[in-house]
Amino acid sequence: MGLEGWQAELSSLKKLHHTNIIRFFGAIYNPSPITYCLVLEYCNGGDLSEALAHNTPPNFFTTVASGVANALYYLHKLDFLHRDIKPGNVLISGDLTSGSFVAKLTDFGLAVRVQNTSQNDKNLTAETGTYRYMAPEVIRHEQYDYAADIFSFALVMWEIITREKPFTSKSQIEAAAAVAIEGKRPPFPETTPSSVKELIESCWAEKPSDRMKVEDIINCLDTLTSDMVVQEWLSHPTSHQVYAAKDTVDAPPVIIQPNNKVQKKKRLSSLFRKKD
Repeated sequence: MGLEGWQAELSSLKKLHHTNIIRFFGAIYNPSPITYCLVLEYCNGGDLSEALAHNTPPNFFTTVASGVANALYYLHKLDFLHRDIKPGNVLISGDLTSGSFVAKLTDFGLAVRVQNTSQNDKNLTAETGTYRYMAPEVIRHEQYDYAADIFSFALVMWEIITREKPFTSKSQIEAAAAVAIEGKRPPFPETTPSSVKELIESCWAEKPSDRMKVEDIINCLDTLTSDMVVQEWLSHPTSHQVYAAKDTVDAPPVIIQPNNKVQKKKRLSSLFRKKD
């Protein structure tokens, strides 16, 4: 994290107080020799990527998804966009083995508070976040708003049920091109319950205005907890892999037809800047 990112995260964290957001305790800054750090709550379970590498308790999907959704609801009400929702930015605090844990959103270095969510706002820069989880409108340098966070959240939910990276065989840039130019989305396991599939699909819809609102996501997740068949499927301790199963089952990707504006984009070089 550079000094600019540190300052941005410090500015955001001082204003945020929620169960599902990492707790800020203080900051240290010394100009010479230059030293800066943030003092944050310790989360003993590591991040979501680490947790997905191991067996998880029956309530894992709903606890993590509801936790992130509640954090986003709080952020968006305060006019904050996180802009980098991904498994590495979701921390686990508590006893994962017993299922008594809390999911907490972290890393606010790219978060921005806006009063007017339009591309005219100088804070809403294009290609902000992590390409593999980035909304298509952000990749394409189009106007974006809170729905960009919802798109990224959809990919996180997909990754929880599959334990695989979206477009795992592709590079970050190739994955972004598949989403923004070709209109592709990761494929679902064949056994995915329709209610789970519909939830995720409604969150990664091509048009931002078609994506589910956070409050509706929270209500939908609450409904899933009461469906015993769905809960049994979601409670699988390891995963419902897609890409790893392609040797035996050819699961074609879900393709959303790109609009005319996207079809006009001929070359990746006109769409992407080099990103570290």
